[in-house]
Amino acid sequence: MTSFRANENGAARIIILGAGLAGLYAAYLLKRAGRPVLVLEARDRIGGRVDTRRTEDGMYYEMGGEWVGENDQLLRNLCKEFALPLKNHRLTTQFFHKGVHIGPGAWEPAKKLRDTIASFVARFPDLSNEEVARLQNIDWWHFLVKEGVPREDAELLDLVRSTDFGEDMRFVPAYDVLYDYVVGGDSDHGCSERIEGGSSLLAEALATRVGTEHIICSAEITSVVQTGRRVKATTRDGRVFEGVRLVAAIPTLAVSTMQWTPMLPPEREAAFDELVYCRITKTALVCSKRFWKDDAFELITDRISHQIYHATQGEPGEGGVLISYATGDGAVTMARMSEAERIDELCAALQGLFGDIRPFIRSVTTYAWGDDPYTGGAYPLFERADRTTIKNLFPLPHGLVHFAGEHTARRYGFMEGAIESGARVAEEIIRAETIYS
Repeated sequence: MTSFRANENGAARIIILGAGLAGLYAAYLLKRAGRPVLVLEARDRIGGRVDTRRTEDGMYYEMGGEWVGENDQLLRNLCKEFALPLKNHRLTTQFFHKGVHIGPGAWEPAKKLRDTIASFVARFPDLSNEEVARLQNIDWWHFLVKEGVPREDAELLDLVRSTDFGEDMRFVPAYDVLYDYVVGGDSDHGCSERIEGGSSLLAEALATRVGTEHIICSAEITSVVQTGRRVKATTRDGRVFEGVRLVAAIPTLAVSTMQWTPMLPPEREAAFDELVYCRITKTALVCSKRFWKDDAFELITDRISHQIYHATQGEPGEGGVLISYATGDGAVTMARMSEAERIDELCAALQGLFGDIRPFIRSVTTYAWGDDPYTGGAYPLFERADRTTIKNLFPLPHGLVHFAGEHTARRYGFMEGAIESGARVAEEIIRAETIYS
């Protein structure tokens, strides 16, 4: 068994589990404040749920975190600090619903739907405790129906918003959706921009500033033991890393499958065990020609493939990439399909608009986040009625252990939330009086 007790200068250090955006940003801030850090990552790469892919001819597209929202100020500031330009990534939505094509801009939501959303968004900061409780205990679908929104509008908005929350909107509290309208602006998606060159460039920029010598990949932690003023993390292959504090910037599945000494309090252990992550399968169709022509192309359907959009928007070249973003049960079905079956599904979904697209297909890549061994899904889905109590448990320290990750942030499910949590946990540690023994 190999034990790593300190870094080169012998100073006690802070161990950070997870080289996603939350862990890397926490490491960056802590190092900038003069704290020695060591980042341990279970995967064989950095980035976590940020995963930029590239085609042979240099196009890039995202199989993980993608959009930078209008109000994602922490993320925007960080991109500016690292000189990472943002590119327009707004999409023009059209639909195929119940076999009927609804062209770009042709769906005009009923006044009742617009007024309902606008009214609650305007009053959101001043909602009473009773109103908040009601919105947390009713799902978005039933909220709309109860408010008298026409069924057709409710169905179309369900298709749109389920791409944002990753599951059927019958599983998403109305409070969460209305909050997303508050912080994401008045657009249906909150889609805005993306990082030029790919989201992975942000992870790489953070890693460079932390120092790649302070990051170890393929280091899956199976146990964390606190003894006195020391904490030890042990990998599956028996390596032991020791520090004075530890940041668990990892998804709840990873937390719940590790051994903790002392054990997490029962209510916190239950929260980590029970939090469900939404099921999303991304399928990238690399094409030799952009037959869809509209650079902002997006099609939302009631088929399994669900949302199909142009993922190489603004990139040069004749070819391009379309991505299918399947959610919920559809994501599971897409994941279980063969490559040929996925191609059949995408061709069928696009047939009504473009005819036979098979001659343009160069390759297909799929990633099912529901099958990811470390996350079990893409991002959290808070279903329980006591979600506020549950959610407030995740950021609480446990002795020398601090917790980060977008599930601990109010803006959960977004890269902004990961950055927010990294900043919070770094401040917690910097302010602690007994960082070093």
